[in-house]
Amino acid sequence: MSIPAVGTERFERERRQRRDKFADLTALLDRVAAMQADTLGRLRRDGFAFLPGHVPAEMASAIERKVDSFCSTGRNLQRPARVAGLPDEADYREATRLDDRDLARGVDHYRHLTSAVNVADPLVTVPGLVDIAFDHRLLDLAGAYLDCPPLLGFVKLTRSLVNGLRPFDTEEFHVDGNSTSMVKAFVHVHDTDVGAGPHQFVRASHRDRIEGWDVAARASEDLIRRRYGADRLVTHGARAGDVLLEDTSGFHRRLKATSRDRTLLILNFVVHDEYGGGGARARIRAADLARLDSRQRNAAELLEPVGEVD
Repeated sequence: MSIPAVGTERFERERRQRRDKFADLTALLDRVAAMQADTLGRLRRDGFAFLPGHVPAEMASAIERKVDSFCSTGRNLQRPARVAGLPDEADYREATRLDDRDLARGVDHYRHLTSAVNVADPLVTVPGLVDIAFDHRLLDLAGAYLDCPPLLGFVKLTRSLVNGLRPFDTEEFHVDGNSTSMVKAFVHVHDTDVGAGPHQFVRASHRDRIEGWDVAARASEDLIRRRYGADRLVTHGARAGDVLLEDTSGFHRRLKATSRDRTLLILNFVVHDEYGGGGARARIRAADLARLDSRQRNAAELLEPVGEVD
């Protein structure tokens, strides 16, 4: 079970308020919608659209190297769930967490204990992510899809690990109940083929929802195939620098990595605070926030500014 999505009524109300409050930006987004009709058409129809080579290869490689260093030392990582030994029938939220000693022993130790690790405060700890997260084209496309100036909500920099553990958490089909509608950007920092845990989406499931989709957030593969048909399962391989845009109110999952670890940057663009607020907010350096232009600062309203950190 999950927290139900914020209802359509609030979503529509806040979207109207953002359109009215930021009339100049709204007019810009209306022009973007006309100019990007093909990309937006695919996103609205299928639930996903690709931006090939959107991030420069050298920037993508620098992000991967930074995550390599964190995974080797255990620094700047969130404590992941201990999946090893978790009963198959257990709810994923029942898992205990690895501790700092496990992480400090390096990835060759903890890869057999967990399915993935996430970087702590990625906008703060990884140089260059702010430039990607507030890229004007991403903001324009997300805003044109959402039909109002967008907000950046959740930010995740994650590494999926090759191991023999059972599929866990987001390796199962699920929906993001964060909102009635949202745009998630999956930024690939290396080539991702079938062995590197590619993303899988159920085509058009954001428009063809199972009753109670926002409460029963997970579904078995058998249910997905019976409800939607195998032909609607789309597996997204990608090259380094490709960005996949997706409305993740539709069913999706990451396949297990089998031949190489997968590193991915994930950005959520939303109309309002996710799940109605109350959770921890993504953090950004105050100095980085200050150098954003007015459009970008508008999108940063949900973030928490912090001073310099070690």
